[in-house]
Order: sequence, then structure tokens, then C-alpha cells
Amino acid sequence: MRIVNPLNEDEDIKTEIRKQIDSSDNRFETFKWQKLLEFVLYLHAEGPTTILYGQFMFGKLWLQPSNINSQVSAEIWVDRYDYAPLRDGLPETHYRLQISHQDSPTTTDARAKTVEEAEQVLKRVFDMK
Repeated sequence: MRIVNPLNEDEDIKTEIRKQIDSSDNRFETFKWQKLLEFVLYLHAEGPTTILYGQFMFGKLWLQPSNINSQVSAEIWVDRYDYAPLRDGLPETHYRLQISHQDSPTTTDARAKTVEEAEQVLKRVFDMK
């Protein structure tokens, strides 16, 4: 998969994440951006056969298929488990995905512990093989 900013296709989404990592002085925020970068790198390693439109807003990665007729979008962010034990001073985290359908007022939430699980959610939601 390849993630492209629909407003500026020349902009590399990975560079945008790295800027967030470099500019943050909060260890947990930096950690969350690093986890999002890990996710994006994993998707890009799968190859450029599928293009998703993506942007960062409010600390979340917003994705939708490049097919303009698609009625579904996904927000992805790194979230902490409630009451999770700390490891090296950081809480245990997971990928949180919130799926929206334009014809529905409600959303569907999914949680994924690994990048592979998060990718499978996206493939299912965006009807990709």
C-alpha cells in the first residue's frame, strides 16, 4: 500500500511523521508517532499496488481509498490500554481504528495490537485483497 496526501501528492507522509517525532519533547507523544511511523512503513513495504489517500489531523492518520466513490474512511491512532502496566516508563499501547461510513451516523471501532492486525482491518474495511 502507498499513502498519498490528496492535497499534495509530492509530500511524503513518512517525512511528515518524522517532523512530528523530531519536534516533540514529550516522550509518550514521540513514542506514539514512532508507532504510527512503524505502521506506515509496514504498509509501504507491501508495495505501491494499492493507493490510499491519507492526512494527519489532530494526532490521527485519516485514510480513505483513492477511489473517489468510496463511502468509507478510517482514522488510526496509537492509544494506551486503560490501567496498563508501564514498560520502560511507557504504557502498553495498541492501534485504534475508527471506521466511518458516509451513509451511517455511527462508527465502528477496532483495536489491533500489531501492524499486521491493523493492516487486516484496513483490508477488510476497504475491501482489498
